Amino acid sequence: MVNGSRAEVGVSIDKLRVLRASTLHLLEHEECTGRELARLLGRWTWAMLVVRPALALFSAVYRFIAISGVRRFQLWPSVRRELYTVAMIAPLLFRSLRSTFSSVVVATDASSLGEGVTRAVVPQDMIAEAAAAASTPGAPLCPPVSDFVETSRWSTVIAHRWTDDEHINVLEVRAVLAGVRWALSQPGVVAAGRLLVLSDSSAAVGSLRKGRTSSYEMLRPLRSLHALLLASG
Repeated sequence: MVNGSRAEVGVSIDKLRVLRASTLHLLEHEECTGRELARLLGRWTWAMLVVRPALALFSAVYRFIAISGVRRFQLWPSVRRELYTVAMIAPLLFRSLRSTFSSVVVATDASSLGEGVTRAVVPQDMIAEAAAAASTPGAPLCPPVSDFVETSRWSTVIAHRWTDDEHINVLEVRAVLAGVRWALSQPGVVAAGRLLVLSDSSAAVGSLRKGRTSSYEMLRPLRSLHALLLASG
C-alpha cells in the first residue's frame, strides 16, 4: 500500500496485523510442518521486500523448512526466536518515499590486520548520481563513481587492528558496520533517511543489498548492522 499523504509504502496495516497474529498463534501451538512454515515465511518475505534489512532475521527457519518438509515437528528454540522477533518488529516494515541522502558519505575497507573508515561531506546531487551509477565487481569504476571518489575530500574517522581472526568477507561487513555506527552518531544523518556507503567487497555489498546471506559467519555482523538500519529508519 502506498500512502500518498504520508509518502510511505508498505504492507497494509490490516494485513500486517493478520500476519502478526498468525505468527503468534503458531508460536502458541509450538509445532508445524515445513510447508506450513514456508507459507508463513513467504508472507513475511513479501512484507519485508520494502525494508530488506529485516530479511537478516531469518536463518534457522530455512533449515527447519528443509528438514521438516511435510512432517510435523516441534519448533526449535532458534526458530521460535526468529518468528517472535519478526512479529515484534512488524511496525517497522515501511519505507518513507521522502528520504533524501545525507551529505555525509562513508567509505570502508578491511584487511586481515585491521579496518578503516573514512568520510566525506558532499553535495546531495553528486551523491545521488554516484549512488545511481551501475557498477560491476572486478571491472573499472564507472566515471560517475570514480570522479566522485577522486574529487571528494576524505578524512579518516576509524583505524584500528582486529582482535580476532575471521574470514575477510566477515571483516569487510564488520568494517561497514563500524562505518554505519559512526555515521548514525552524526547530526542530520538519521533525519536524512539515506546513507551512501562505499565498499570494495562484492561479498559485503551483495549481502547488504540483498538483506541477508547464507553464510552464518557473515550473518552475525550483518544482523547487528541491519538492527541499526531498522532502528534509525
